[in-house]
Amino acid sequence: MNLTKREDVLKLSGLVVARDYKTSIKIIENWLAKNPFDHNAMSEFKGNKDPNKKKKYSGSPQNVYADKLLPILKACTSEQPKKELYKLYNGKGKINGITLFSDGNAKLKFLNWSTMPKVNCGGAGSCLTFCYSMKALRQPNVNARWIANGILENESFEIIEDALRWNLSRPKYNFGSKRVDFRLYNDGDFQNLEKMIAWFDILNKFPELQSYAYSKSLHLFKNFIDTYGDVNIPDNFVLNLSSGVHPIYKPLKKVLSQYDFVRGEF
Repeated sequence: MNLTKREDVLKLSGLVVARDYKTSIKIIENWLAKNPFDHNAMSEFKGNKDPNKKKKYSGSPQNVYADKLLPILKACTSEQPKKELYKLYNGKGKINGITLFSDGNAKLKFLNWSTMPKVNCGGAGSCLTFCYSMKALRQPNVNARWIANGILENESFEIIEDALRWNLSRPKYNFGSKRVDFRLYNDGDFQNLEKMIAWFDILNKFPELQSYAYSKSLHLFKNFIDTYGDVNIPDNFVLNLSSGVHPIYKPLKKVLSQYDFVRGEF
């Protein structure tokens, strides 16, 4: 498996989502053994004007997999994974050097949470052929965030909640009565009902958030409503019915559109 190739990164992430941490560790260790970082390699950055500039180890695939992700995965194989994961969490929104929430970019300025696309998108259909998130798979640090966030959704929503609380305490978001825009799953989607419930519990604890999601996991929303009722959808959550949904779930768009928490189709 080549961890610089998009499809192989997705396969690794799929194993992580399935909680097959031991196989994931073995794959990473094998790849690192075959692909040591070349500290003498010259930089191939397009904007590089220095012919003697060498590649940086920081941010390289080797750095991301060896120093950032491996310790997190190994913590998950311990007898007390939650306890070991907390040892790696710095209390300020990062786990083992990986920033969990993003502030967006110059175009999209909002607090957001993401996981690995495709492997977490159970309701996806035609969008899998044109997903814009696939382009970001070339960036090791982005992959690290997506994989780490997927691990935390498996093992410790408590760390996610702590990281969200810390972010909301920052001057950037701590501005009194004004609502904070929060996009849940800028990349990725609700992976199962258990994780949806966990997120809704968190949103209920932070009424200052104005949260929304573009989701194709329409079957999970239908399951949630059938089990708990639409009255238990958080008041500060809005659903945008995303395009590209799997054909089998398309009829659910009409079903869900009747509910107040649904803004419409996009």
